[in-house]
Amino acid sequence: MVYAPPRDEFYTRPLGVSLLALVFALLGVVIFLFGVVFLTVPLFLPEAQPWMVRLFGLLFVVWAVFQFFLSYGLWNGRRWAWWMALALSGLSALLGLASLPASLIFTMLSILTIYYLTRRHVREFFNITSTIEVPDQRPIVIKYCPVCGAANPSGARFCIECGANLEKTQS
Repeated sequence: MVYAPPRDEFYTRPLGVSLLALVFALLGVVIFLFGVVFLTVPLFLPEAQPWMVRLFGLLFVVWAVFQFFLSYGLWNGRRWAWWMALALSGLSALLGLASLPASLIFTMLSILTIYYLTRRHVREFFNITSTIEVPDQRPIVIKYCPVCGAANPSGARFCIECGANLEKTQS
């Protein structure tokens, strides 16, 4: 089990997380407007394939709702939003690398987003902890040699300094 410390009620959202949430929300607004335009284009362009244009419009509207949902999650520090933003930025960086040099700025922004989301204070805000589990730690019992007084580990049978039998001398 991974330990996640309880969130302090006065813990403030990092400024970069606020900016990311706002950027995702603004992108949602722009994408929504594109969707509305694509949904109404068949009315103004009769030569366009209406079903295809409307399909793109519907996809844009769905994508905009996803952007708003992601923005909400980032703003409120939800773990799923951190993972989604990380995955979306990774996908965006990979697609940007495939279309270089035209998308150099967007690729750099995606890589910077991934870098920022993986910073410690940002991961702590989203309660993202290391996946390495800490084993149960038992208290270390130190045996002292009655002959020379040297400290020995708890499982030692003989003193590491003088070689005296620690099991015989304890009884």
